[in-house]
This record gives sequence, structure tokens and C-alpha cells, in this order.
Amino acid sequence: SFISLIHKPDEAELVSSVQQAWEERAREPVEANSEAVSAPVSGKPSRLQTTVFYDFVGRSDCLSFWVREPYFRCVFVTDTANYRGTMQQCYHSSCDDVTSITPEKLNFLAKVTVSLLQATLKLAEVDVDS
Repeated sequence: SFISLIHKPDEAELVSSVQQAWEERAREPVEANSEAVSAPVSGKPSRLQTTVFYDFVGRSDCLSFWVREPYFRCVFVTDTANYRGTMQQCYHSSCDDVTSITPEKLNFLAKVTVSLLQATLKLAEVDVDS
């Protein structure tokens, strides 16, 4: 298992925060790596750059955030599941149902969720102990 953090160089602080939270969860029963993938574009992408990235990043909200004026920072968090395994055939189809959910997948989802929440709270400078 893995997560990919697809981002522009402008989002390095956010990506670092997510990766740190991910590593802090290393003792949890999930063997998975996080990989940061930096898109070679800064600021608002051109129409050509938008077209190039659309096939992969276009299915997330990041692309629409990146092309706004002013643009919004965004990191696309994905495990690319809909491009591989059973989800390659079943993503958003009738076979995309609860039968594919396993305890391992739920643990992975929990780790992703907690890592993103912790990174968000850290960047928002929220003290969770108060």
C-alpha cells in the first residue's frame, strides 16, 4: 500500500506536514509508504499544462483549484486504486461495493484520515489538547 501526494512546488510545506504525520503513524498496523510527486509547474498552470495533467490530476479537485484566479493551494492525495487491481474494472460501477472492504483497507483509510487531519490542524495552528 502507498499514498501519493501530487502537488506543485508551492505546496511543499503542506506535503511535508502530511508526510511527517504519516511517519508518526508508522507504529500503526499499516505497512505503507508515502511518496511526494511534484508537478513541474508553479502558480497558475497554462492551458497546455492543464491539458497535460488533466488525465491524471483532473479527477481530483486540485486542478480546478490550481486554475482559479487567485489560485488555491491543493495537494492531491491518492493511492491510485482506481487504476489498478479490482478497482480498475469496478471504480464507480455496480461491482464497486462493500465486498471489497477488508480490515487492512480500513486500517489504511484510518491512517490516511488521521494523517491528513493532524497535518491540517498543525498548519491551522490548532491546539488539539485544549
